[in-house]
Amino acid sequence: MKAKFIMRTKVVILVIGLILFLLALTGCFVVTLSQSLPSAADSLTKQNDLLQRAVKAMKEQAETDQSRDPEMEIDGLIISETLTKIGVDFYDLFYQRWVPPPTASGYEVRIEELPAPGFGTLIVVNVNETTVFQRVLQPRYDQLEASAELAVSLTQRHVNDQQRLIQQLYEEDQQGTGIY
Repeated sequence: MKAKFIMRTKVVILVIGLILFLLALTGCFVVTLSQSLPSAADSLTKQNDLLQRAVKAMKEQAETDQSRDPEMEIDGLIISETLTKIGVDFYDLFYQRWVPPPTASGYEVRIEELPAPGFGTLIVVNVNETTVFQRVLQPRYDQLEASAELAVSLTQRHVNDQQRLIQQLYEEDQQGTGIY
């Protein structure tokens, strides 16, 4: 009986020693880990550096945007601001029939739909914020097709006229010498 008691005591002492050793080892690990983590001051310094680099990059981007080549802009967008099935059908018909003028550039076509009093919807086609077509449409497909054909031809004519006007303004005989 006395031998069992001594054996149990040795096992308990061994287990307690093992637990103390593991606790000491864990404590060393925590101290090492906490020393390798950045302090709050280091974190703030890094965030400040990142912020300064971001501000510098934004300033450089703004400078390059101002000196950007206008030929790199996206031309000839057709933007839909339709709300109902009538408007979406008109936009689809317009888009199917649209052939961009080959020499035109610097324009966008915006198709807007506005509520109309009574039965129907008001469709407005703008080219660079100039209204070129406006009509109240009923939900009849043949009327939508005819209106889309008319809107396409008016829009193409407007874009061509604008391009011709711009070319005339920059012809050699229209440019002055700068001497009054």
